[in-house]
Amino acid sequence: MNELLLYFFQGAIILSLLFGMYWIWLRKDTHFRLRRLYLIITILSVGCLPFVSADMFPAFQSVSTLEPLSVLSVQMDILSLQTDMSAPPANSWSWKEYLTLLLGLGFMGMLIRLAVISSQLIRIFRTVNFVSYQGHILGYSSDIKVPFSLFRYILLPQSQEGPEPDPTILTHEAAHVRYLHTLDILLAELFLLLFWFHPFCWLLKRSILEVHEYQVDNQVLKAGFDRKKYQRLLLQYSTGGAQQLALTNSFNQLITKKRITMMNKQRSSKATLLKYAVIIPALFLSMSLISYSSPISPGLSDVSPESILSEVPVPAADGFLIKGKVLKLSDKSPIIGATILIKDTKIGSLTDQEGHFLIKIPSNKATLRFAFVNMEGFSVDVSESGELTVFLDENVKKSRHVFKPQPVELPPATAEREKSEFEKGLQLGIMQGNGKQPLFVIDGVEQEREKGIVDLEPKNIKSIKVIKGDEAIQKYGLKGINGVIEVTSKKKD
Repeated sequence: MNELLLYFFQGAIILSLLFGMYWIWLRKDTHFRLRRLYLIITILSVGCLPFVSADMFPAFQSVSTLEPLSVLSVQMDILSLQTDMSAPPANSWSWKEYLTLLLGLGFMGMLIRLAVISSQLIRIFRTVNFVSYQGHILGYSSDIKVPFSLFRYILLPQSQEGPEPDPTILTHEAAHVRYLHTLDILLAELFLLLFWFHPFCWLLKRSILEVHEYQVDNQVLKAGFDRKKYQRLLLQYSTGGAQQLALTNSFNQLITKKRITMMNKQRSSKATLLKYAVIIPALFLSMSLISYSSPISPGLSDVSPESILSEVPVPAADGFLIKGKVLKLSDKSPIIGATILIKDTKIGSLTDQEGHFLIKIPSNKATLRFAFVNMEGFSVDVSESGELTVFLDENVKKSRHVFKPQPVELPPATAEREKSEFEKGLQLGIMQGNGKQPLFVIDGVEQEREKGIVDLEPKNIKSIKVIKGDEAIQKYGLKGINGVIEVTSKKKD
């Protein structure tokens, strides 16, 4: 779900950027082929976003360590974020689920619209009498009010059936067929299925239709037809409630003052072609920015209590230490609050404010599972002490790690205490890289590390609140100097 919403968010940004440039700089010139190409590239750029990764743009990797969308990227900090992790009722929905439902309903509505349009065209085609004329496939029907083309077919009103069709109309529709304009329209309609909510998507489709008509009008005039007679013919079909069908190139489509003006407009100079040089850098820049952006963090409420609070017996005889850090693959920034769990156990750790972690492995080898909100779990096998750097990505196939074997010792301030607990066969699930432990309070009762927490089932946790600093010290004295995690269980109710 998060990946889907992220795609729509990123796609909306790319669409706004690229179509905005078209609207400001390109929509008034007469380079119709380039304008058409630009609009198609805009659609394909948004459509290809799921297949774009930061690795495709190495030139931008060292530009900045800041996230372009940092305002919307909420970093998880266990000892600085004060939030209520109350579990919602079983029958409640989150805003993401409501938004996903809305997008789904819109998609279904647009799909129904497309089905209705298709059924109308099928009904018309069933009444058409097809003939071949000078290499063209012409179809006549009494249900057709205005000439139009669809793929390689040119459909004409029954009243025009005769030895020869109107040459102006034939030239116009034949140009639509030759330029494969129907494919553009289908692509725009498919794009509308996904981005129906974006006003620029509708404007983009209309702009494609406009460019089609400009391009065809230009060809008609180049063929030697009289400009004024051609314009009068267009205006003739534009009156009287003329028929227009989606997915087709109608002869009277988009009859506006702007279209007539474009026919009389002086051709744009070759110097204006330089404007189209913005296409490549705009694409690269927008794609690179999106590749390095972070999704909106849903907050601590999406973190499973099992990955935060757990305490289990471990063998005291052997084991080794792994220290390291967890970074984002996209910009190498530290990930705060990433969970590290030993596979098939509940032993784990969390990264601190600099992305560092420290974890004890209770056996000769183990598999470490790294996870963070909106990022798929990534596993690393370890069999000796050392320093491990993990680069997480939303796509687990792109995540990677670097391991450097070396001796690892506990921080001096906590070595003696941790050694004692390790010998007792206990290891706490929360351990920051600096070795400092928060105070745990369950239902208002302060807990010793080897009591209380291990007996609390995650399913019995109602809410978790994290406090720190002056507030923690004010409430709990010096015991709260490293922060306090207040747990409210369902038993209290």
